[in-house]
Amino acid sequence: MEDLSPEKGEILTSFTCGATREFEWKRSLIGSFETVNKESTTNHLIIKREPAELSLYKQEPEVYETLTSECKTSTSTTDHLEERLNLGVWEYIGLQAPDTITFNEGVEIHAPCIP
Repeated sequence: MEDLSPEKGEILTSFTCGATREFEWKRSLIGSFETVNKESTTNHLIIKREPAELSLYKQEPEVYETLTSECKTSTSTTDHLEERLNLGVWEYIGLQAPDTITFNEGVEIHAPCIP
C-alpha cells in the first residue's frame, strides 16, 4: 500500500469545478501499485472505496502499516480522506480510481516486504 499524503500541511488538494463548486481534500489517500520491485515505463495505481452507511464512503483499505527495518510491522494508522465542498463541513469520502501512470523512462517502485 502507498500512502498518498500531502508533502506539508493537511490539505491534499483543492480545486474548483464550474463557477461555484469549490473542493478541498485533506488527510491522505491510500492505494496500491500493481507492479512493484520491477522496472517499468507504465504502472497501474489502484484506489478503492467501500460503501458505508448512508451516502458516505471510506477507503479500502483504510489502514496502512509503517514498516521498520527488516520489514516488521511497527504501527498502523487510520487516515480517512476528507472532503469539504464550498468550504462547508468536512466529510469522510472514498475515491475509486484505477489509473495507468506512464513514465518517460523506466521507474521501479520499491516494496521491500512484498516478494
